[in-house]
Amino acid sequence: MNQSLKLFIYAIIFLLASKNRYKPKRLILCYHRLCKYEEVSEFSITTSSKLPVEMFESHIRWLSSFCDFVSLEEITDFVDIKARRWKVSVTFDDGYSNVLKLGYPIFRRYKIPVTIFVNSFYVQNKFAHPWWDILDDIAKSFNGRIKINIFNKNLTYDFLSTNDIKRFLKETSLFLKLSSPYQREQLIDQLRKQTKANIFERQNEILTKVEIARNSKDPLITFGGHSYSHTNLAACSNTEQYQEIFKDKELLTQWTGGIVNWFSYPYGKIKYRNSTTVEYVKTAGFQGALTLEENYLNKYTNTFEVPRLGVNAQWPPIIFKAKVLGLQVKNIIENLLTPFRLL
Repeated sequence: MNQSLKLFIYAIIFLLASKNRYKPKRLILCYHRLCKYEEVSEFSITTSSKLPVEMFESHIRWLSSFCDFVSLEEITDFVDIKARRWKVSVTFDDGYSNVLKLGYPIFRRYKIPVTIFVNSFYVQNKFAHPWWDILDDIAKSFNGRIKINIFNKNLTYDFLSTNDIKRFLKETSLFLKLSSPYQREQLIDQLRKQTKANIFERQNEILTKVEIARNSKDPLITFGGHSYSHTNLAACSNTEQYQEIFKDKELLTQWTGGIVNWFSYPYGKIKYRNSTTVEYVKTAGFQGALTLEENYLNKYTNTFEVPRLGVNAQWPPIIFKAKVLGLQVKNIIENLLTPFRLL
């Protein structure tokens, strides 16, 4: 879709929905990581999740003009249904250390309770990396050719070709999102052997046990589960799902020294989980679970299917504001325009 047309459409959504700031709603935002402007890369599958901290603060500054920032416990409690201002909860998935290093001064300044969802495997294993960081590092630093097998096909990529780099990122990320833990590790092993990328020799950027233990004492910071290794739970066996959910809960409880109440489903969308996933999350003792289905909360919200707005770091301010204020307007317009494939 043409970017100018997209901005025009979202400007209309923003104008149509502007009055909604005076009609209190409840919304949970999902961010992933914070960075400095110079850390954003052109050839990257994490560009949409790496938000410059200055942009994050601009979001918070605007929201603070009509929203109260509250915890997940408060936003899901509908005893007080006559609030005069919006209620917004801020969450971060994946547990990157820069969320606290760069974001904490903002959390403190605006008194924002923040929930950080952690994959404990990467806390335990500091030389293991989430697959998207591995792909990004290879795309930036490797300049040879590789041949890998995905989707039962032998595929070759030449990293001197911009088109091949883009194709590599697109095809491998799709495969890895759909993969079981075993399939994921098989592909990562292929990439390790063929590229010998530097990322395999350095520590990851995920929070450490010490950082989790220290920050869990802060009244503004809460930690939640995000599965052990951030896998597609729907592609897992029951045994693998059990391990992913229960082991994550056990380790986070140990590191925080407290109760871990909330879970965030990896990848967020319904196709990446199933009924067994929800059953295990409940059995593990979580109080509720968050998705990435876009919607506001209401008194009928299922505590184990709580919606969130996933924030794309590439959104211009007008799109962010239109999304926040106009989720319902946006859905109506998208449905009208679906036949034309405009959104």
